[in-house]
Amino acid sequence: MSHESNQHHIEQYLASITRRGYSTSTIKTYRRVLDDFLAWLDAQKSNLATIDRIDIGSFQIHLLQGPRGKPLSAGRRSLYIAVLRSFYKHCIEQALVPSAVLDWLDYPLQPKRLRQDILTLNEANALLDVALDKGGWQHIAVRLMLLSGLRAGEVAALEVRDISLFQREIVIRQAKGNKHRLVFIDPATKKHLASYLASRRSTSDQPNLLPTAPLLTDKGVPRNTDQIYGAVKRLADRAGITKQISPHSLRRTFATRLLDSGVKGMNLKVVAELLGHSSLRTTAKYAQIDEQSLARIYHTSHPARKEGLLA
Repeated sequence: MSHESNQHHIEQYLASITRRGYSTSTIKTYRRVLDDFLAWLDAQKSNLATIDRIDIGSFQIHLLQGPRGKPLSAGRRSLYIAVLRSFYKHCIEQALVPSAVLDWLDYPLQPKRLRQDILTLNEANALLDVALDKGGWQHIAVRLMLLSGLRAGEVAALEVRDISLFQREIVIRQAKGNKHRLVFIDPATKKHLASYLASRRSTSDQPNLLPTAPLLTDKGVPRNTDQIYGAVKRLADRAGITKQISPHSLRRTFATRLLDSGVKGMNLKVVAELLGHSSLRTTAKYAQIDEQSLARIYHTSHPARKEGLLA
């Protein structure tokens, strides 16, 4: 199997996940991983069809050293393995390789570490305060990520028609995995959204904003994901937050605070639904609960307590 043939199968795979609704950013990441893998295959004078257990082991050592000259973290190496497993499943379906390949693609051990980008309650309030002072689309974006758990890309893609102030709901169209989902807003966010939309109408040539008009704009120009990332960083600096945070930090804070709330019925499955996660494992890794909170959840939720055994 030549380089051209290897490249052809990679392009077929990327086309298949595009049809399945994978996001542009995900496909870009997958392509980067597969390009690195293909470059390594070429250097080894190997190919997709004849790769064996020893080759896979060599590639994992290569990842430790770093395909671009810089060692990769365990998390990054896991991403490479996840992409390769998905790609080789496609190859197995096409009868290009034996199914044994999947047995060789083991995930690296992940060191357990506490996330450093979860905001404390004081930090979250400080961020909301400076966002309120800033106003406009930046304030709305921060509230939706921090208090409703939206992704930056989802916030950027929102249209006026997606907002139901009366029901305090937002429809996320074509969310990750090509699925729609429903998220909710708190009363204060409802009030701020209403004011923001009223301001948009007063400064627009169209007092009745079109349903498909983008929600977040600056002087009529839609905001994108990069601009949302930049706004979060600037507002965090202004709030005196020294942690390195991003829009995803706000989403993780949302998940963590919900699980830590002690509200009856609030569990991993509920939070996974709100975040749009298809796997509870993803949500468990996403959020972070301290040991005291874990102990409280255990002691208040254990079935034996209800049966009087812990009284």
